[in-house]
Amino acid sequence: MQKLIVECDHPFLEITGMPGTGKTYCLILKMVRVFIELWQLHKEQNHKEKELIVVYNRNERTIRFIKKMFQRLVENQMSRIDDKKEIQKFIIFVGGQNCQDIDTGENFVVHQYDTRTRFNIFFDDVNWDHFGLFYGERPAKEMAYAILRSNFCWYTSYRTMIIIMNQYRPKEIRVYQVHLTDSLRYPGSIHAVLNRSTNYVSDWWEEYVYLRGRSPIMVNSNFYGIDAILRHPSSIQATRAANIVYSAMMFRRSLERQEIQPIMVQNIVPLCSSQYERIFNTTRIPGLETDKIVHLPDSTHIAVFCNGKFWKVTLYHKGRLMKPAELEIVFQKILDDTSAPEKGEEKLAALTAGERTTWARARQQFFSKGMNKISLDAIEKAAFFLSFDDEDYNYDPKDHSKLDHYGRVFLHGKGYDRWFDKSFTICIGKNGKIGFNAEHSWADAAVVAHLWEFVLSEDVIVLGYKSDGHCIGIPEFDPPSASKLRWELPDECIQVIEKSNKVAQALLNDVDLRLYVHDGYGKGLMKKFRVSPDAYIQMALQLAYYRDAGKFNLTYEASMTRLFKEGRTETVRPCTIESCAWVKAMENPHSSSKERFDLLRVACQVHQRGYQDAMCGKGIDRHLFCLYVITKYLEVDSPFLKEVLSEPWRLSTSQTPHGQTNKLDLNRHPDCISAGGGFGPVADDGYGVSYIVAGENLIFFHISAKKSSPETDSDRFARQIERALSDMRTIFEEKEK
Repeated sequence: MQKLIVECDHPFLEITGMPGTGKTYCLILKMVRVFIELWQLHKEQNHKEKELIVVYNRNERTIRFIKKMFQRLVENQMSRIDDKKEIQKFIIFVGGQNCQDIDTGENFVVHQYDTRTRFNIFFDDVNWDHFGLFYGERPAKEMAYAILRSNFCWYTSYRTMIIIMNQYRPKEIRVYQVHLTDSLRYPGSIHAVLNRSTNYVSDWWEEYVYLRGRSPIMVNSNFYGIDAILRHPSSIQATRAANIVYSAMMFRRSLERQEIQPIMVQNIVPLCSSQYERIFNTTRIPGLETDKIVHLPDSTHIAVFCNGKFWKVTLYHKGRLMKPAELEIVFQKILDDTSAPEKGEEKLAALTAGERTTWARARQQFFSKGMNKISLDAIEKAAFFLSFDDEDYNYDPKDHSKLDHYGRVFLHGKGYDRWFDKSFTICIGKNGKIGFNAEHSWADAAVVAHLWEFVLSEDVIVLGYKSDGHCIGIPEFDPPSASKLRWELPDECIQVIEKSNKVAQALLNDVDLRLYVHDGYGKGLMKKFRVSPDAYIQMALQLAYYRDAGKFNLTYEASMTRLFKEGRTETVRPCTIESCAWVKAMENPHSSSKERFDLLRVACQVHQRGYQDAMCGKGIDRHLFCLYVITKYLEVDSPFLKEVLSEPWRLSTSQTPHGQTNKLDLNRHPDCISAGGGFGPVADDGYGVSYIVAGENLIFFHISAKKSSPETDSDRFARQIERALSDMRTIFEEKEK
């Protein structure tokens, strides 16, 4: 007697809502896309064996909807009529639980969970002759019945599974768990374990908001962070780099050993940590139509850019991570190297700063083989990227232009001295001041901020420096020198590099960045007034923007949704009816202090409630985004979604968190707090504002705009923020009297 072999952990896609809800539509659509990709792969690989895909769901309404959507997608996405007909012969849809019993026969064993259960099976489009015979001349149709009667079909309602039967492997009927979070992986056969989506928003958000964008990611997508500007532990460039690189690798080691404590909400609820997986060994690879994120399980080296040349630095020697004193020697040798860059090498990284399609074509044409491919692999497969800059970075409280330049260096640099595709690039100034530039598609700023906070605290508090500024410790061996990467760049490639560099230069020269340090008061006074610091600052931004522009505008604030698995962000809309009423009262000379105070209190409460709702999955913008994606797939026109999602965010804001690691005690080391970071403007005629509440009496604002816009001026907006914060303090102080 032959035994039916079933491999199944759980259904490949869980549909938790009834058809008609946005979440269900999103999940089903992703599942249908997998069907089509399975079929296309099957056809490309010219499989001789014929396979049958059975889709099962306990709810008849759900399975009918899946089938209808599948047929519509086949019509829209498959060009050849023969393919459209052929694919529908190989996929059947099964639903329901109220049909008569099926005799499974004697040639195989099936464990039945309920002898009274019956199935409604929609076989009208299936030509069973395509599938030959299974199990001792048992026809395929009876096999399908038998599989669906077996015990692994016993799941709660609204769950779906996929079953793949193969004519030439009659002893194995496989049920596959399908993942959808990463790019699909097919190891040479249609029998593959794909990637499963446990969040109906995140993978579409990553793909359509980030990876499908064809404009430059420098300024438009990447974000930056800067050093603790109140502290300067070492002015030796190689020394600071050694400590920072070692600290970053210690963070990676802690991640691998699962020693990093998850971020807790009110020390009770942990946030999802899935984004941490791709901090290291990750690169964004350009494509003609869409990019992809490639993450490696491990990498033992970093890529370095210095004086127009690229280097590969191995961080391990005889199985041990090199210590800071040893890394300092390696980095100093790189800095001391006087050889000239190879032809076209100096501005090579401008390819990552220009148009994505241009970079994708150049990568295919010039970097797909030979020496160029080896060198490019060394960069893309590195743990992260390190850039030695050739200028000093300083902070002068009396000259904000120095701090403004400080921020611009890390936002875009020269346009060709950062590898913008890497998950993050650490930048070391000539005087030892540091910062980073991070690619945005793989994770959100809070994750990189956690890494950065760890690195800064490890650098100063744990590792430290000698009195002469060098790394503590004595090298135990003569560390191996770095390997210089070699390039063979033809004139045609250099022309493409120059083209991308022109795009990058035009973009970075249009950036208007202002870093405003507010030291009049901080969260200490806000807590005294019993107001959420975030709501307080958002109201200040509303007042500042109204005074700057003379009108209200759509405002974006990012809220994390990491209370949910694989959650990323949701939109909070600070420009509310209540905030507008308060702003108008502030501009009305006839409004009393009490009226302004009461309206501000209400506006802050409404904002805080909206922020909490967004964190808890009650926001509207990501839901509308997914519905919009579905309308595009189904070629359904939705004027409402089109209008809502096309409105520009002329004020885009985000708060940088701190206090994510227990290593840094700001009471003992108040000068170790990072000044936060920022991002470029989202709208051509708008502002991008990032802020960090750095202490009881300190707030950093990173304000970006475009010089080409006559409506915006970052310095002017900074003065309006200063004025708004002063006026709000007056309101509360008058109330206290």
